Order: sequence, then structure tokens, then C-alpha cells
Amino acid sequence: MKKTILFLLLLMGVVVSAQVANPAPDIYVCDVDNDSYTVFDLTVNDTSILGGQNSADFTVTYYETVAEADVGVGEINTSVLYQNVDINGDGNGDSPQVIYVRVEENATGNYDATGSFNINVLQSPILPADPLVYSLCDNDGNNDGIAVFDLVAYGQTVLFSGIVATGGNISDYSVGYYVCLDGSGNVQPACQIGMPTAYENTTTPDQVIYAEVVNTLTGCSTVKEITLHVALLPTANYTPIEVCDNNGNNDGVAVFNLTDNIPNITSGATDVDVSFYLTQADAEAGIGNSLISDPTAFTNTVNPQAIFARVYSPTLGCYAIAIVNLHVNPNPTPFTTAEIAANL
Repeated sequence: MKKTILFLLLLMGVVVSAQVANPAPDIYVCDVDNDSYTVFDLTVNDTSILGGQNSADFTVTYYETVAEADVGVGEINTSVLYQNVDINGDGNGDSPQVIYVRVEENATGNYDATGSFNINVLQSPILPADPLVYSLCDNDGNNDGIAVFDLVAYGQTVLFSGIVATGGNISDYSVGYYVCLDGSGNVQPACQIGMPTAYENTTTPDQVIYAEVVNTLTGCSTVKEITLHVALLPTANYTPIEVCDNNGNNDGVAVFNLTDNIPNITSGATDVDVSFYLTQADAEAGIGNSLISDPTAFTNTVNPQAIFARVYSPTLGCYAIAIVNLHVNPNPTPFTTAEIAANL
């Protein structure tokens, strides 16, 4: 009778401690460089696989094939992170790589090799590969190297260009802008720019900021450095031009060679283009019917007359407007003989 009870107890012990490879969740990791390969910590699934089984009594090992898991050879070294070897799983591009699980009871060597789970490589947001420079002209009127940047508009057109080109939906992404990163290259919430639609640079002519683009469906993110650059406006000096009315009728009309005054307008700069307009609106636009087509022989229509010089820097892509005031001085009327005699 005692032998029977002992046998039943032993049998019950085997049943209670029978190894089981419980279901484990799939693992998802973002691919930072989007080469379809990344590294995984497979041991994060140890607890799920063991369930309520004591980790001191059972050993969990991982394998690339079910045959290896069944025999217990070729186990994956989990003391280091595991890099996936199959980017498509079954080779046809529509499934992830499968990892096979073996749970072995340490005391008996009994095992269960029926478990498996998938490891998934998630694509990070695709951003432009080339360095990004967001350049503005200093157009606040004081040429101090400070400008107001609309980072949101820039992000929609430039940051998202790679996502749109690969068929992505920009509504699935969010963007944050930051002025600093931590030592690991991650953005810091305390450094986030609060008003990205109207951000004023704090250093000039260049300031580096960082954009973090997050795929809201997967949680994967990419950080991209952006250089904010403020280009100073070219010199455009107010220039008065006075000539004498020497056409003989003192009608306040004269012919002006505006190009002779370009050195005064630009302070001698030679790397700029100067054009002249009758209206400020056309000068600002750099085009229009009021363009003076022959600035070497311009005849004023009123006296005095203000025209507008547009000084444009092809290198910087910036321009400035200067008023050029044209003034025709009347020639003095000569005294008559009687007037001369009267003043002797």
C-alpha cells in the first residue's frame, strides 16, 4: 500500500512539474537605419513562456529552426542581443522571422519544443538623407541675424518628402522640434520648442535644432538635425540724386543715369544685382510693369520723384529696397542789365 501511495505521489509530481512552453507574444523592434535588420532581446519572453513554472527548475532556450529546437542543438546565444537573419520570414516578404522555443526541465531533461513567436522589424520614419538647412533672409528691418521660422510648414514640405515619396500617409506621423539632445542622441522633453510655427533663432547666423518624427501607428521615430540659417540683407542706402535743369526751359525734367549711383546705393558692393522700379510693390516682387528698362537714361515724370532700387544678392538669395530721390534743380535766371546796374 505504501508503495502504491509513493508511486502515485511520484506520478503526481511528474504531472505537476511537466514542462510547458506557454504562448509568447511577438516582439517588435524599430529599425533605426531601415536596412531591415536590427537586434532583439529574446529573453523578454522568458516569463511569458514559463508561465507559473519556476525558472530555477526549467530552462528556456531559443532556436532559428524547429528541428534544432526539437533536438536541443544550435541554440541562440541570449547573453548578447540577437540580430535577425531573415527579413521576410518565409522569403516572400509578407511574414516576419519565426523564433522557436524549447522548455526543458532541469531535473529530468524532459522538454517541450512546440512554442514559437515572431520577431518583427519595424521601419522607422524615412527622412531626407542629405543635411537639412532651413535658410531665411533677415527681413525684420534691423539686419540683426534674427528671423522667425515656421518649422511646421518646413516639416510638411521637406521632412515628410521621403515619407510621401515612399507612399506613406503623413497623417500617421507627428513631429516635435527640440533645441538639444541627451548623451544618447535622444530628444529631451525639456528642450522642446513650444511654438514651432513662429520660432525665433537664438544664435546667428546658424543654429542647430532637431526634429523628431514619430510614426504614431508603430511608435518608431527618427531624429533629424536641421540647421537654421539667417542671411543678412545686402546694403541698400537711401540715395538722393540732384541735377540741374539744363534743358533750357526750367521744366523740372532731366535725364538721369541711375547706374552711376549704384556704388552709393550698395556701399561699393560688387556681388549684387541692382534694378530700378517706379513702385515699391514691384521692387519688392522683383518684377512688374514699373521696371525701368534703361536705367542709364531715365527721364523723371515729376519733380522731385522717388523711385526704388532693388539690391539683390544671388549668393544669399536676399534683397533690400532703397529709395532713390530724384531732384531737378532749376537753373538761376540771369539778371538784366538794369538789375545789375541797380545792384552795383
